[in-house]
Amino acid sequence: MKIKVSPSLVLGVLCLALLLFLGLSEQCGQQCNTTNHTNNNGFGSQFRPRPPTRRPPPPPTRRPPPPRPPPPTRRPPPPRPPPPRPPPPTPRPPPPRPPPPTPRPPPPRPPPPTPRPPPPRPPPPTPRPPPPRPPPPTPRPPPPRPPPPTPRPPPPRPPPPTPRPPPPRPPPPPPTPRPPPSPPRPPPPPPTPRPPPPPGTPTLAEIFPEQMFNNFIINFMDPNCPGRWFYNYHAFMAATEAFPEFGNIGDVVTRKREIAAFFGQTSHETSGLASIVQPSAFNSAYCLIEEEFGHDWLRPDYCEPTEQWECVPWVQYFGRGPVQLRWNYNYGAAGEALDLDLLSNPDLVAHDPTVSFETALWFWMSPQGNKPSSHEVMTGQWVPSFDDIVGFRLPGYGVVTNIFNGGVECGNYFNPEHHHLQDNRINFFKRYCDLLGVGYGNNIDCYFQHPFDNNWNLVKNNYRNQTQPALMAAS
Repeated sequence: MKIKVSPSLVLGVLCLALLLFLGLSEQCGQQCNTTNHTNNNGFGSQFRPRPPTRRPPPPPTRRPPPPRPPPPTRRPPPPRPPPPRPPPPTPRPPPPRPPPPTPRPPPPRPPPPTPRPPPPRPPPPTPRPPPPRPPPPTPRPPPPRPPPPTPRPPPPRPPPPTPRPPPPRPPPPPPTPRPPPSPPRPPPPPPTPRPPPPPGTPTLAEIFPEQMFNNFIINFMDPNCPGRWFYNYHAFMAATEAFPEFGNIGDVVTRKREIAAFFGQTSHETSGLASIVQPSAFNSAYCLIEEEFGHDWLRPDYCEPTEQWECVPWVQYFGRGPVQLRWNYNYGAAGEALDLDLLSNPDLVAHDPTVSFETALWFWMSPQGNKPSSHEVMTGQWVPSFDDIVGFRLPGYGVVTNIFNGGVECGNYFNPEHHHLQDNRINFFKRYCDLLGVGYGNNIDCYFQHPFDNNWNLVKNNYRNQTQPALMAAS
């Protein structure tokens, strides 16, 4: 409810405020004048007479304010009629709903891709013609023997009663005829063609394609590795044509585990000193082509002449290829199996990638001495003998390590000096089994196995005597 204020009331209030302001101003002016007179009289009162004291005028009588007029009687406002209520809003009709969208027809599905025909398989490599063999050496005639010495006349002796004639000397023995040279060796038979797998069995190229090979060897683009372009998938598959049983014995799991074991051993052999400085350096696999010794003159000759495999002068038989093939008798036997003269030209293993893989597969497939082949061990064809069981040599990847380098790495559980070498082989094998999706199998180490070599201590000492000075000089 609003209160109305009359104009007369406002005017009266303003007048009263003005009177109060004027009265206060006058009283303040009188007090100021009295103070000034007092100060003037006090200064120099010795010389001037004091003026008579003026009494302040009496304060003016304040008039009482006029009586306020009574406030006007407020008349009650006339009652206002209630405002008319607005009519209720007319309900609007609901807007028409849009028609439901017409369902779009599903887009036409693309036709199924036409299955690509399998790429044509490369034609089998043309068998290399055997190199012309040198003609058999012409038998040398026996050197002429010097004539028997002419008997010297006896010194003059006093004439005996009866002179004795000198005794007749025996005739010189006839020269012993040399046996005729052995006839030339017949050329080896051509490699047995790989038998076609039974229907439904994947081929070697299907269980081990090129992409998997590149996943194994991850340094084929590393400029610091000499073997980055040397070891390639096509050379490996061409080498398997000479050994059709590799990777084709047993079920798919056995075949894949044999491939993983082969690359586990060869990856360690081609990692060089990187496996010693940094174990499990997977990027160092297949990095070396030739044995790493810093300088050619530091490499040992690895020559042990035998009746069958003589050493060629000025030829060194140090490690080359995926298995780092060493010693003259290994080069001679591998060359004989592959119909190549590797005894005179071992550098062919380091210059031809197919020959390099062929020597590695020859070492993998061939038993030597009292050692079985690694192929027989990984495919379950090897049955350990009584001596093997006594020496804790049971089927598994550990026996393969024993075949490769058991004299140095096996049977030394309580001497961890060489554990890192065997651990590197095991780590490579596990990595490749994981990539192929197969298990590791049993007996993957040879810590407690007795080496196959009976004179393994002699082998170890020879290895240390030949490699330790070279490693120290290279470092």
